[in-house]
This record gives sequence, structure tokens and C-alpha cells, in this order.
Amino acid sequence: MASMIDVPAIQVPPFKYDIAMKSGIKKVLMTTWGGIGDQVVAEPTLRYSFKLFKEYEISLLTSFPELFTHLPFKRVYHKSESKNINEDEFMVIHTNPPHNNMARDFVTHHFTQVVDFCSLCAFARQLPIRDREICLVGDEMDLLKRDYVVIHPGRHWQSKTFPKKWWDEVIQTIVQAHFKVLIVGADTREECGTVDVDATHCLDLRNKLSLKESTTVLKRARVVITNDSSPLHIAAAGPAHILLIASCKEPDHLFHWREGKFGWRMKNLGLDGLWNYLDSCPARTTDFRIDTMPEKLLNDLLPSPASVKEEVINCIYAPGYLE
Repeated sequence: MASMIDVPAIQVPPFKYDIAMKSGIKKVLMTTWGGIGDQVVAEPTLRYSFKLFKEYEISLLTSFPELFTHLPFKRVYHKSESKNINEDEFMVIHTNPPHNNMARDFVTHHFTQVVDFCSLCAFARQLPIRDREICLVGDEMDLLKRDYVVIHPGRHWQSKTFPKKWWDEVIQTIVQAHFKVLIVGADTREECGTVDVDATHCLDLRNKLSLKESTTVLKRARVVITNDSSPLHIAAAGPAHILLIASCKEPDHLFHWREGKFGWRMKNLGLDGLWNYLDSCPARTTDFRIDTMPEKLLNDLLPSPASVKEEVINCIYAPGYLE
């Protein structure tokens, strides 16, 4: 019987590797694009590039160099240096192509699992399952032990900006259940940050952590509650139970493979992706604005604070759940 390595299909390399071989170029420039969450989900693809291009000099262009210090890139360019890069020296491979790139005519992140989107764009393939796990390294922090619930009350467009009253009630019910609560997040732009929640009885770390410190907090948490992609994708690099309130994207396309004892350990708390409430999927030419969703509908879809608390209790105390 033939071994798996003898199967012809497994021996066929992705087409971009073949192009690099024929061109004679021995330098690869991997690129990321978008917000923190967009670039975190590129990590498995970036990591896999060292398996695919073993004898190549690989560099990286990113907005967040501190996310990828664990990978052995020849050089890491910050996005601000992009004009100084001579792309003719490299085979440039995008994990998240510019909007005018032809790849986006065939693949869209709205309807593709987030890690798969990056590898499909970069290598025209999905990664082996065990290579899809996100790996990130944080900074050591003596402040924290892994016995807390992290809440990220995200603020962005309307469907991702839940009412302050709802967040306050969620926090209050979890505090009253005698769990230690940490509030995290950063106001990176005027339209993007966190809701101004009441953190009186919490450890409020908003706007106080570096990106690597945030990684440590999210990886060490027992439970992470979020409605935003950045905390979700960073927490997936560790063993935290993740409770997601998905809004603008189907939760099945956001959840991560987490190898071994971590399992999946993620649950969608509601909304189920607002695509379900549309008559059809939006085309690229559609004037589609998710932030016009009526507030009453958003309130009707949100899980009750009491049900969120029950999920936290289930995560921490359910028999066998923390194996």
C-alpha cells in the first residue's frame, strides 16, 4: 500500500512556490493588512511560509511588528516603511490583499474562515489543520494569575457597539457572582475602542497595556467575553474559554482550531451573524451598511446579562470542561 507521501496530489506544491522557483527570486516578502485582528489571523500563514520556502530569505511588512517577534523573519518592515521597499527584489505574497487585488474577486473574508482566507490568498490553499492554530508570545506580567474573566466591551460601527447599559449589567452580574473581572481594550481611533462601561468593581486595564501585555492577559484568562475580532483571535492563542457575541460575520467563520487539550472552547452567545437577517448576500457593488441596523433589533438580539453569567459559570465549573 502506498504511503501518504506517495500520493501525487500531496506532492504538488502551491502554484506560487512554483512561480518563485522559476523566477529565480530567493527573497519573499510576506504582507499583512488591516486591524490587529486581521493581522493576528495571518500568523498561521506567516508561520507556514517558513515550511514552504525553506531555502528562501523571508521578510515581513506589517503594522504590528510586535505580534510576530517569535517568527524568524530576515527583516520586519513597519507599514510606514512600505514606500522604501523595492518590491522588484521580492516575490510579494499577501495574506490580506489590497481591495484592488484580483484575489478578492474570488475570495472574500466575509464568507471564508479567517485563517483560511489568509492562506488561500497567500498560497492558494488551506493549511494542514494543525498548522491553523494561532501562536503568539506575550510579555511576562507578575500582576496576574489565571483566575479571572476578561471583558472587552468593543466599540466600532453600530452593530459592534452594544449599549452601555447592557455591558454594565453583564459586568455587574459577573462581579456579583464573585468572579474577578478585568476590562481590556484600547481607544485606537475616534470611531474604534471600548464602550465607557462602569468598571468600579473591576481591574480596568483599558489603554494601559502594550499589545504584548494584552496578549498575555488574553492568553491567561479563564474566560474572555468579546464582540470584537482582536481579543477573540489573540485569546485563541491560549487556553481561555471564549464567549463571542458575533455581529458582522458568521461565527463559524471566526472560530479557531485549537489543538490538543484546548479543543475548540468557543461559543457564540447570540446574533448568529447578521447575514442571516438579509434577503441575500451583499455583492461588491451593493450599497451595504451594517451600521444602519435599528437599535431595537440589536437590543432584541443580545443575550440577557443573566445568560452571559450562566455561561461564565458553565465554563469555569462544568465537570470536565477544564481538562
